[in-house]
Order: sequence, then C-alpha cells, then structure tokens
Amino acid sequence: MTKNYNCDGAHCVVPHGETRVYPLGSGANLILCMACFAHENAYRRARANKIKQPEEFPQVNWNTARRYPEKSYGNG
Repeated sequence: MTKNYNCDGAHCVVPHGETRVYPLGSGANLILCMACFAHENAYRRARANKIKQPEEFPQVNWNTARRYPEKSYGNG
C-alpha cells in the first residue's frame, strides 16, 4: 500500500504528492492528497444522496482548496 505521509487519508496512490486542506466545518480540517480528496468527495456525495440532504455534506473543489503546506516565497 502506498502512503503519502503528509496525507490524513488512506487512499493515497503516490508517496510524495501535493496535499490540500479539506475543511470539515467548525474549524476542523483534513489534509489530503488528490486521491484521498476525491474519495472524500465521493463519500460525501453518496451520503448526501442517501439522506437526501446535500447541504449536510458539502463537497470541496481540489482546484480552489488551499495547498498544504503553504509555501512562503519572498519576504519570509
């Protein structure tokens, strides 16, 4: 099994890859690689469909999610 050590998920496909912040609400976040991010969105989509309340399980767009760690360039 491949594990990205920067990722909180369990569906990684590459050991070193970009990770982004997946906000859960109330200040809680997951740090996920692209594969785990997609898995989380699929899980949320399935749960929303099952209970017929999509507002309870919002999905996050990988392209607009904040990168983690944020790299600082320039002044510090």
